[in-house]
Amino acid sequence: MAQKARDWAKLDAAHRRRGELITLWLSDDSGAYAAPAYNQRTGAPRQYSDALVEALLTVKVVLRLSLRAVEGFATGMARLAKARWTVPNYTTLSRRQAGLDVDLGARYDPTKKHVLIVDATGLTVFGEGEWKVRTPGTDGKRRTWRKIHLLVDRESGHIISVQTTEGSAGDAPQVPKLLPEVIGNDFLLGDGAYHTKDLHRLMHAKGGVLLSPPPINARRWKPHHRAAERAFLFRNAQLTHIKRLGRTAWKVQTGCSQRSFVECTNHRLKSITGDRLSARTMDRQTVEVRLRCKVLNTLATSTWSPTA
Repeated sequence: MAQKARDWAKLDAAHRRRGELITLWLSDDSGAYAAPAYNQRTGAPRQYSDALVEALLTVKVVLRLSLRAVEGFATGMARLAKARWTVPNYTTLSRRQAGLDVDLGARYDPTKKHVLIVDATGLTVFGEGEWKVRTPGTDGKRRTWRKIHLLVDRESGHIISVQTTEGSAGDAPQVPKLLPEVIGNDFLLGDGAYHTKDLHRLMHAKGGVLLSPPPINARRWKPHHRAAERAFLFRNAQLTHIKRLGRTAWKVQTGCSQRSFVECTNHRLKSITGDRLSARTMDRQTVEVRLRCKVLNTLATSTWSPTA
C-alpha cells in the first residue's frame, strides 16, 4: 500500500527535479528573455516578461507538466546554458497566467472568401472519466467540465477564435463573440444547434451566409419586417432544396458536409494537449485553452491539408 507524503518540502523539490530532465532550445528572436514591458500599475515592476511566462506555460500544456515541474524545467534549462537567469517559481506562473493575453496566431484575411466552421466540445476539470460515468451504478453528478467553442477556417485549419464557458452555456449565443468584425462573403457552417433566427440575421447583416441543417420538422419562417425577410429568404429556399434533393444530397451540394472537418480539430485538441484542464479558475482555464489552440495553429501551419 502506498504511503502518503509527509515532507512537503521534499515533495516540492521532487516535482521540480522531474522538469529538470527536459531540454528545450529557444531561438534568440523568441523574445522569451526580453525585459518586461513597463506598465502603469501599482506595486513593484514585474521581473519576468509575458513572453517568458507564455513560453513556460506552453511547455506545460504540450508536455502536460505540473507548475512545479515547469519551474524545474526552467531551472534545468538555465543550468544547461550556464546562465545566471532568475527562474519564476510555480506560484508566479499561476498568478501571471490569470492575466496573460495570448494571441492565437491565426491567419485570417478579411478581404478573401473563407469557409468558417463552428462547433463546441468539452474538457473535464475534475471528476471521473467517460468510462466510469458509463459504468452501471455511477451517475457522474460530481463531474465538472468546461465547454470550448471553436471557430475554424476550413482552408488553413487555423482556429480563428475560441470561447471558454460553463458546461451549461448554449452554443448559438457564443457565435457573435467568435466571429471576426469583418467577414465579407464568408460561409459559416454549423450543426443544428446553430440553426436560429438570430444567427441568420447576424450573418446577413455581416454579408455572410449561414449553412446549418434545419430540424426534420422545420417550417418556413415568416418575417415580421423587411430586414428579417431578406435574412430569412435564403433559409426558406434551403428548405425547398432539401425537400427536392433530400437532406444528404443537400449537404453534399451546398458544402454543409464539410463541417465534419471541425471534428479533426476537436480530436487534435484532446489527443495532443489532453482532455482535462489543470487550471481551477475560469480566467486561468481560458488562458490554458488559448495556449492549447495556439499550439494547434502552429502545427496546422505545416501539417494541415484542405483536401484531406
